[in-house]
Amino acid sequence: MTVLHLADETEAADLAAFLSRLLHYDRSAAVRLQAAGTALAVFGRPPSFEVLAVRAVRLAKPYEDGLDVTLDVTVSAGELLEAVDEAAATAGVPGAVTGPPWAGLLPPRSGWEPEGGLPGADVLRSLVSAAVAEFRSRTEELAAERRTRAELDSIGRDIWSR
Repeated sequence: MTVLHLADETEAADLAAFLSRLLHYDRSAAVRLQAAGTALAVFGRPPSFEVLAVRAVRLAKPYEDGLDVTLDVTVSAGELLEAVDEAAATAGVPGAVTGPPWAGLLPPRSGWEPEGGLPGADVLRSLVSAAVAEFRSRTEELAAERRTRAELDSIGRDIWSR
């Protein structure tokens, strides 16, 4: 099994937290891993949202596996989470899986161009903060027996759709 040496325990803990959140939404989640040099990108997609989530992880040393200088594989998020050793700051790369369709199409690494009409960073931060506050408020108003995953996902979709 290929072992990735993460920069430190914090990177391992952040990776584990990211994978745990994905698995909260989908117990059979898959993630696409791409490593080059001292960077690992972990791509995942929560099923309830039309977004691609990305977690960048720093590696302690450049990725290398024989003559390969890059890693590009889709794996089970659950198996990867099980292979994260926070104390050792390592993660074993599980065997490849046939991934979901989104895993075949990732954003380009270069060639980005500014798109007019989008809000500025401060406005965007304000909108996100308001959305988070609304989500918290609406979920706190729910009776305990109504705080189900389906109900929370419904609230999240309603807010996200705007």
